[in-house]
Amino acid sequence: MKKLLFLAVALTIYSGLSAQNSNEIPYVETSASASREVTPDEIFVRIVLSENDTKGKISIDELQKNMFQAIKKAGINFEKSLAIDNIESQYQTYLLRKSDGRTTKTFQLMVNGEQLAPLFTALDQAGISNVSIQSARYSKVAALRDELRVEAAKAARERAQMLAQAVGQEIGKAILIQNYDNDSGVVYNNIMLARASVKMADGVVEESAPSVEFKKIKIESRVTIRFALPQ
Repeated sequence: MKKLLFLAVALTIYSGLSAQNSNEIPYVETSASASREVTPDEIFVRIVLSENDTKGKISIDELQKNMFQAIKKAGINFEKSLAIDNIESQYQTYLLRKSDGRTTKTFQLMVNGEQLAPLFTALDQAGISNVSIQSARYSKVAALRDELRVEAAKAARERAQMLAQAVGQEIGKAILIQNYDNDSGVVYNNIMLARASVKMADGVVEESAPSVEFKKIKIESRVTIRFALPQ
């Protein structure tokens, strides 16, 4: 029993010394970041069709048909990018939401930046005004983050090498690498939608197509690396 107790104590002391020696390895630690600003290329638009908006003059089926035509007119393939926004909307055509029996349907449409202005114009001309932008994102954010991590890691290594050489040393292998990302690649509520009025030669004032501008998304990656200093 005494032998086993002595062995356990010896192992504990040895483990403590190993950890202490590991912590005493000289090192240089540097951090670097890399970032890039990108324009969102996937924009999610919410379209609400409601018979209430037309005071029951146009049925939900007719509104849906008008929406399909407007989306097609804007040059968008709605079969691939249009979806029912929620499960409840699928049944609202058949259920009475109010005593007058008017119904509502909600859709989500994904478009790119070039398609957005024509879409708003076409829907407006079709009498569909309950349209809003839910969110926007950059679809290639994962690949971009990988590129930025590599750039940041290279910059951190160059900085560590410079500091080591300043004191007459060379860096060794990396003994710690940490990475931080400060964004999701998704942006909300930063859309500016403006419609300008243009005065024609005959004095008639017409409204131009909506001008939509997105605030760019800043994708950033920060890397901290600890390099051993060989003795």
